[in-house]
Formats: sequence, C-alpha cells, structure tokens
Amino acid sequence: RDGLSGDAVDRASGLIVAARGGEIHLDDEVLARLPARAARTLVETKPGDHALVSDDSPAAGPGLPAQLDRLDIPLPDRPSIILLPFRCMGEDPESAALADGLRLDIQNALVKLSGLLLIAAGTANVFRNASSEQAVPHLGARHVLEGTVQRAGDRVRVSVELTDTQASTLVWSERYDRTLDDTFVLQDEIAERVVTALDVKLSSGEQGRVWRKCLTDTRARDHFYAGMHGFFEMSAESNAGARARFERVAEIVPDSPLGPTWVALCYWFEATRGWSDDPQASRSHAGEWAERAVQSEDADGQAHTVLGNVRLLQGRHDEALAIARKAVSIRPGCTNSNGFLANVLLHCGEYHDAIAHAKRAIRLSPVYPPWFLEILAAAYREAGQVGFAISVARELLRIVPGSLHGRMLLVSALVRGGGLAEARRVAGDAREPGFSAGGYSAGLPYRDAAVIERIADDLRRAGLPD
Repeated sequence: RDGLSGDAVDRASGLIVAARGGEIHLDDEVLARLPARAARTLVETKPGDHALVSDDSPAAGPGLPAQLDRLDIPLPDRPSIILLPFRCMGEDPESAALADGLRLDIQNALVKLSGLLLIAAGTANVFRNASSEQAVPHLGARHVLEGTVQRAGDRVRVSVELTDTQASTLVWSERYDRTLDDTFVLQDEIAERVVTALDVKLSSGEQGRVWRKCLTDTRARDHFYAGMHGFFEMSAESNAGARARFERVAEIVPDSPLGPTWVALCYWFEATRGWSDDPQASRSHAGEWAERAVQSEDADGQAHTVLGNVRLLQGRHDEALAIARKAVSIRPGCTNSNGFLANVLLHCGEYHDAIAHAKRAIRLSPVYPPWFLEILAAAYREAGQVGFAISVARELLRIVPGSLHGRMLLVSALVRGGGLAEARRVAGDAREPGFSAGGYSAGLPYRDAAVIERIADDLRRAGLPD
C-alpha cells in the first residue's frame, strides 16, 4: 500500500495514489475544491502539461502529467465541450450550492451521450478561478459553457452562454428567470440546448436517458444540492455531512436513484481515503447502497462504477465486468466509468480493451489522476507491449515519484523487457520494511492466478524478498 492518502495529500497536489492493488479512487472528483493558487499554477503551465503543481515545484519537474500525444491519446472526432464552474452572484452558501448543483446536473445529463466528448467535472473545477481564455487551451475542448447564478428568495436567475473557442464566436446565450422549484426542469432545458447547438446525434435510447426529472420534491432538491456542494469539498467532515443529506434524499424520494447513488459514493470515499475507522464496513455499505441504486429504472450509472469495483475486490469478476460495462453504456462520456471499466478489464485479462478505455478516460480528463496510468502501464505489460509499459510507468513515477505501484510496475516491465540491471536498481530504491514480492502480488485482484505469480516472479528476479 502506498500510504499517500487523506486531506494533506488532497490539498498538496490533488493527485492521489492511495490504493491497495486493484482498488480505485475517484480522484477526478478530488480536484473539485482547490485553492486559487493551485488553479493559477495549472493555468500558467505550458500547453500540454495539464496538471497541478505545488507553489515551489518547477514547471518542468515532478508532478506534471504527460502531454496527451506522448501517451498516444487521439484528439476527439466528435463535438467536445467543457462546463466551467458557474459563478455565484452572491455570498450566501445556498446560492453557491445552487450554482454548483445546477452545473453538475447539466454535466450529469450530458455525460450520458456517446456523441459528445465532455471534459470531466473535476478537471473543470481546477479552473474555478480562471477565465475561459485561460482554461480552454489546456483542455482540448472546442466549446465552453459558462454561467452565472443569482438567487433572490424563491426566485433564481441563470445566465448561460456557449462559445466556440476555435471560431471565437458566441454560439448562443440565454437568461432564465425561474422559481427554485423549476431548477431540475431548467437543467434539462440547458442540456437540450447544448445538444441542439452542437448537433449531437443521439443514439437509440439516449433521448429518454438524458432528459430526466428525478427530484420534483423541493425538500429533496435542497438536500441534494447541499449534499453535492459538501461532497466536492473533499474532507472527512464534509463527506459525512453530504452523506447525511443524500440519505435524506433517499428517504424523501425512495424511488429515485440519486440518493442511494451518492450515499454509495460517500461511503466509497470514506473507505478509500482513510476517513473510516472500519474501511471494510464502509466498503460493504457502499456496495449495499450501490445495489439499491442500480435496481432503479432511472439509474444514472455512477453507482455501477462503485458496485463494479466492489465486486472486483470480492473476486466476483464476471459480475464486476458486467456491471462496469453497464456503467459505460449509461455514461459513455464519463472519465470515471471508463477508468473503472479499464481497471476491471485489466484484472479480467482483457488487456487490449483495458488499454482503449484507459486512454479514453485520460482523454476525457486532461488533468487526470495517476491511477489511470497505473492501469494503462499494467495493461500494456500484460498485453506484451513492454516498451509502452515502461514508458507509461516512468511517466507515472515522474508525476508521483513515491508511488509504490509505479515502482513495482516499472520493475516488472523492465524484467520482462530484458532490463534486469535497471530493474534491480529500481527495486533497491523501492525496498520498504515488511515488503514482499508474494505479499504485494497477492493483493492484486487478477482473475488468472498465473498472472499474479508471474508478477511476483518478476519482482523476485529483481531482488525483492519473497
């Protein structure tokens, strides 16, 4: 286990590598509440180096993800867009929660479209204090949606505009004056205008899946928006508060998948971020709530990502694969659903598909979390593309030099590529008290035991203790 977890790491760089073998974190969401300095640091980084760096990190030093072309990630062949955080025209917390909730709701509608490349919400949040002119060149999206939200009593004014950054033209703008009761209807209207303006082709079944009005109860809506706002603060305390809000949503509207979905996500973060005294119990609760959410006719796919990973860690590979595939079928434009599917595919032995979905996850989130590279390097290695595996593992270690998984991936790939001398040098630097090749590899949830033994043998050959 790498041991890099918790709030301190969240604040330090937003790039978390805190997982035992096969365990996945939704790191993209960690980027939701970063200080303005972090956003400025990223904006000032040279094009292609889409990452967060600490105040004292050199622009060319550790901490910067690779350029997309260095990882052979193609540009999109369909309309692309990023939704920048909506600005709140006021200081009260309820207005801020409404602004975040409305934007994320629109994001959640558009992420279900296979004909649209939507940059991940966590990546957009890094640019919370940046202008569209600063943000867009770093993200590989042609269109940007911006908005402002102003609340007065039970009335809300939302102004939005869609810009074609390549042509430097305003595609459309609109101002909506509504009651708070109409906010869920409003997100559908705005999402539909985006689809129409970009001429996105909807595949069979997408129309009904995108335009949904799950929360008509005003109490549920208020709890949901407040929960979303707290969730993205990414702390143990805010996560617990958000979970309580989502539990209230589940009580008020038991037929909606939104409450159970987000309760499951809160429990998952609690388990994987070191926020729980009993991580196994928290993981179990995450699975239970995710199961409840996926049974809904209107399930939005997010709970599938959690449940699929729970099943993987339980060794139920066929179930994990089916659930993870379902998540991507519902949310084809979601970076996390693609990343989770890549992880499950890797451990089920479908290496080429794992490579494809890992690359897609990276393309959807140019400010991508390091575990995307862990999956990509491991999939390349098991697919026999050792040169690529070595390159990606080196890139992972450039971003997070202390990554245990990164070091073990590089050692294993070097051994298979004939670089035994270098593998032994890397392994020597990676020695930790109590570490064993067999113990490490046994924690990797591969379906095929021969894969686990082969990895252990790689590490032994590099001189690591058994």
